[in-house]
Amino acid sequence: MDQVILESLKELYATSKEQVVIVDTQWHTLWSNREKEITQIREETGFPENIWENTERPVMLDGKIYQCHLLCNQKEEYRILTFRFLLDESMLDFTEIVNIVQGIVTNCEKLYQELTDEGMYDQRRYLNRILALTLRIYRHSILRQTLLRGREGLWRHQVFEMYQLLIQLQQKLRRILRGTVDIELDLCDGRLFVEGDSTLLPSIVTLLMVQCIRTPEKRQEVTFRLAEQEGTVVLEISSEATMEDRDDLEGQLELFGSDLLDKELIALYCEIFDIEMTQSDLENGMAVTLRIPRAISSGNITLMSADAMDVQGYFSPVPVMLSRFRYRDYF
Repeated sequence: MDQVILESLKELYATSKEQVVIVDTQWHTLWSNREKEITQIREETGFPENIWENTERPVMLDGKIYQCHLLCNQKEEYRILTFRFLLDESMLDFTEIVNIVQGIVTNCEKLYQELTDEGMYDQRRYLNRILALTLRIYRHSILRQTLLRGREGLWRHQVFEMYQLLIQLQQKLRRILRGTVDIELDLCDGRLFVEGDSTLLPSIVTLLMVQCIRTPEKRQEVTFRLAEQEGTVVLEISSEATMEDRDDLEGQLELFGSDLLDKELIALYCEIFDIEMTQSDLENGMAVTLRIPRAISSGNITLMSADAMDVQGYFSPVPVMLSRFRYRDYF
């Protein structure tokens, strides 16, 4: 490639807000406007090796979705790739994904009945595998949608009581996890009020619990500790693996995807509600501590019912957030 042309392109794209990469005929990087290079760029983007046509396609890099535009100049022997982040431009509308999920569930229910009528009982377990993967598609969609709402300032700011929230969450987690995880509560006496989104916080706590699990093939001992220190509500979530193997591993740990969106959602929640988060290693796991500003209990208090947390059943946020570790059998 001519050096004068390259210098002109570098000057043109140097201030671009999008990530730009210029490659040669062999897809070797000639220049990028970002310090961190994309290794094996052709393999990462999936373009044919000999392509010289201008085109675009969605690609996933480091767990994030981008729209990649490819501009080619075969005569001058270069290609230009630009990557536009798609977090705030969902490729599929959330409602559309919900409809797709519901359609899969409906067809699985029909197939389950047909397998039962034909006496093919041993085949029915595959339907749970199908729904497990569907649950993980739904999970990714919920995470992206929730992030968008947070960045648009649409999360609710409520005052609610932590003790009751953790009691209800423990009951829900036990129903889903069964013998896979032993969940204990160590809660201080007294009512501790915080400000946050009472619908979203159970999902945040669930995501943190899954983050603390280092050896998911083992049974876990999880503890939620709640205390008050100098006007701050302190919630510690810890998980340690036992020596016992799980007996429910069929399909549970397959294709669960990246946890980058989980971490982004947790970080955004802590930022918006002024929460300090620290992590510490345990011998067979990890612990996370949240220091949440204590709220004044006077005024409007949000009361949480157990029914509200289960309103969407199998595909409600908490079981969806758990799907990277364990999904609940639908059939």
